[in-house]
Amino acid sequence: MKDIRIHKGLLSFLSGLGWMGLAFYIWFFTMDASITNINLLFAYSMATAALGALVILFILIAFSVIPPLPKISPTSAGFLAGILSMMAIIFMLLAISHEKSFDKIHPITTFFLAAASTYLLLHPEEEKEEWKL
Repeated sequence: MKDIRIHKGLLSFLSGLGWMGLAFYIWFFTMDASITNINLLFAYSMATAALGALVILFILIAFSVIPPLPKISPTSAGFLAGILSMMAIIFMLLAISHEKSFDKIHPITTFFLAAASTYLLLHPEEEKEEWKL
């Protein structure tokens, strides 16, 4: 299998695309016609997006992929990642029980899009930045 190394700038670019796509997704699919009326689907989607970003941050710290934050050890980070993951699952289940058929998927989508975008942003730089195919 061939090794593909991607430049850190490209990963950051893809992360930015993901975050802007997430913002548009939440705005387009979960907001009501009036911006002042915030519904439960919007709240669930925002909560799962924020939790997705935090879960990835703590998982990367727990597995020593990135250096730990001050006063957060890898053990604490793993514990926090577990708690926040369960909170996100609870929000997803609440959305499934309260929303219409297709709208149930939005909090799940926002969680994984935020997690992927955060991972691309926090992914450590390789020792050699080169393109290999």
